[in-house]
Amino acid sequence: MLKINKKSFFTGKLPLLILPIIFFGLLYSGCVQLGKMAAQMMTTKTSKINDAAVQVMYVSNLYPADAGTTETDFFEKEWRPGRSFVSINFVKRKGVGFYEINGEVKVNNEPLKHIANGFYGKFVDTVDNNPQTFRVTTTTGEDATFSVDPPKPVSIISVNGKKENAEVNMNSPLTIEFADFQKLAKDEKVRVSFLMDVLGVRTFVDVGIFKPVKKLTIPPEAFKHTAVSSSMKGFTNFKPGKNYLRVERFSFKKGHNPNVGASQIISEGWAWSPIKITEGAGGETGISIESPNKKESGFSYKVNKPNAFSGKPLFKAKKFALTSLSVRGVLKTVTKETSEHYGFDNTVTITTTTRTWQFPQLPDSFWEQLMSNVYKDLEKVLKAEYNITLIPVEKVVKSPSYAALEPIEDENTEVKIAKSYKGTKNLLPTSLGKMVSDISSTFASDRPDSRMMDELDVDGLISVTLDLAVPKNTEFVLLNPIMAIRMTGLPNGYVVGPTVYYQGIVHGTGVPFSEAEFANINALNKIIRKDDLIGMFKKSLQDLAKKEKEEGYEAIWKLQ
Repeated sequence: MLKINKKSFFTGKLPLLILPIIFFGLLYSGCVQLGKMAAQMMTTKTSKINDAAVQVMYVSNLYPADAGTTETDFFEKEWRPGRSFVSINFVKRKGVGFYEINGEVKVNNEPLKHIANGFYGKFVDTVDNNPQTFRVTTTTGEDATFSVDPPKPVSIISVNGKKENAEVNMNSPLTIEFADFQKLAKDEKVRVSFLMDVLGVRTFVDVGIFKPVKKLTIPPEAFKHTAVSSSMKGFTNFKPGKNYLRVERFSFKKGHNPNVGASQIISEGWAWSPIKITEGAGGETGISIESPNKKESGFSYKVNKPNAFSGKPLFKAKKFALTSLSVRGVLKTVTKETSEHYGFDNTVTITTTTRTWQFPQLPDSFWEQLMSNVYKDLEKVLKAEYNITLIPVEKVVKSPSYAALEPIEDENTEVKIAKSYKGTKNLLPTSLGKMVSDISSTFASDRPDSRMMDELDVDGLISVTLDLAVPKNTEFVLLNPIMAIRMTGLPNGYVVGPTVYYQGIVHGTGVPFSEAEFANINALNKIIRKDDLIGMFKKSLQDLAKKEKEEGYEAIWKLQ
């Protein structure tokens, strides 16, 4: 048994991962609305479009102005029901904000004026069934062309069986019958929204994105799991009273113009119906669960995920890529304890005791073997529980977007260990500099997770960090494991993403060991109780699946 020259070790707390808040304000999207002054401050003129994210849209059949949204107020003179709208929007890929172009922006050779927030557009009285072609030419000679197809129509026959004046109880299922959906493109979806007041702004808020069917029945849980309430705790989603139902039939694709940083092309056909909400619904922020008691096994978990609009159940996944797997730990800590003794002769004796907990420095091969074992176990659990396969890590690290990720600095000394599995990097930035440089206003499909999933042809990414802690005030040296896991998925539609399958930690208590055990390269498996760690992770997946079913995640996502 290793002798303790007593000391302590860091507690193994997880690093704080600060996710940047992205403001991406399309004038008519209802995603985020900015005041005029704030928008002006965030809008920069530019002659360089190669670092811009460009979104092109064609929207048909605008809803009536009496809906009273921010969009109808802004376009008070031009907004009329049934009209169409074509637009192009320029946002920053690096930093937060919008671009106004120094140069010309045209659609079908007609010049467009900058409206606000990097946004150019015009109203069209009827749907032009020809593609709309946008051309951007800057004063420095940069040039880019985009084409968007005309929207396909969508028509509402009835809402809850009524052709007009329908009532909607948001604690009951909602049924919408459609007239159009005979011939559907593979990538088409339906987005359903209702009016909501968000921080004083009246706008349409999504309750879900669904597969187009002739008769769509939406479960009542969807009214709690909206795009807004996923980030606003205690928010009341919808209130009783007059409202509008808006349905959007959309298709979108990535553009492939080499002269811009990224582009996205969206066609939207709208249908709408005045309705009355008889019973509203409150907001749901997501799931947070933890194991009830760790005394029996010495292991426990804490798991959370956003609500069902941006929190995706694992049954939707088929193929994952491991983007990050690392092991970290501080192996040596010194604690000093001081005591004072007062003698009869007025003398004071001060005694300082140094206690050291020291884990031995091991060759790299031990840590590499541990990570390999953890990887294989995680692969088995995902396959057994959800039939999810992992693509080879060697393929993942060659993905074009992977090169931009933050590397994990390898270190193996007597006081610290930091190793990555097969050269994997951090998917999420951990340094302040990297966090700042990664802030972006770009759209969901252009964010690092989404780009990587497209490049690798997978529907999920998994990152794993194994922190090891030597606890103080114990008789023996131990290694207590803390495993943090995050699994992300493709965006939900073209606005929200990446989605989150799972994020949480599993932690427990290691066991005493002897130096003789290091004759076996797999010795760390027993020391950190790897099998119990993986077993608790498996239990967290099972408990999360039960909770998702109770909260409506499964019912909502089965419709997509």
